[in-house]
Amino acid sequence: MKKSIMSALLAIIILLPTIASGTENDELINRIDMLERSVNNMQKSIANLVINQKGDGGNQDMSKNFKDLSEEIKNLQSDIERLELKMKKYSNQYDKFEHSINNKVNELIKDSRKIETSTQSKDNYIITNIAKEIESNNLLEHDENPKSNKDKAASEYQKAYVLLKQDEENHSKALEAFMQFVEKFQDSPLRGNAYYWIGSIHSEQKNYNKAAIDFLNGYKANPKSGRAIDNLLGLSSSLIKLNKNKEACSAINKLYNEFPNMNVTNKRHADEMFQNASCTNND
Repeated sequence: MKKSIMSALLAIIILLPTIASGTENDELINRIDMLERSVNNMQKSIANLVINQKGDGGNQDMSKNFKDLSEEIKNLQSDIERLELKMKKYSNQYDKFEHSINNKVNELIKDSRKIETSTQSKDNYIITNIAKEIESNNLLEHDENPKSNKDKAASEYQKAYVLLKQDEENHSKALEAFMQFVEKFQDSPLRGNAYYWIGSIHSEQKNYNKAAIDFLNGYKANPKSGRAIDNLLGLSSSLIKLNKNKEACSAINKLYNEFPNMNVTNKRHADEMFQNASCTNND
């Protein structure tokens, strides 16, 4: 009987460091329960042994062993209480951490919605005031870039264009590549072309609001180039799809005024939109 009690006590002592280092609440709870059951079993065994020893007359050494075991049990119970307090402390810390994280996530969501709303408002303002926007901040083509930078811009543009022409599955990659291009090469004469392809992909995706802004940026980047005609045509078409006929008419009349000698195909396309939007020469 004494041997079995000492074995159980040894097992409990071995378990304690493992419990103290646990990080999972469920595992900690299970081990505390196991520890408590072992202590209870030990107490019952000691009580039975005491009764038996009293019946046999007992001896002083056995009484001392019982006293030592009882003291060990008290120490183990104290360890259990400390572990339970530590578990409660960790649980409270986790609750505070979770609450803090949730608050930060909610703040980020609110900020992203504000940014999105602000961007949409800006885009809507530009489209509504398209006549003024067409005339403002034109970035004329110039030849101030070092040759090395021009070569790099041409190379990056070509990579994006190859993605565009491969197949429709690569259009999302091409869109990303062209958007990176216009951001990186702010003075490149190829920006008007890049914006045209960005607008074309957005139009293909039926995102006409973004497409209109892209075509407008493409025209403003190079207002005197041949691609400016394509950008104004794309802008007009996008505005008509957005039911912004008045704004579309401003873009079409701008096209007529700036490029009176455009080719037959572009002229026919412009005339069709002019009629569809019920435009007049005064728009």
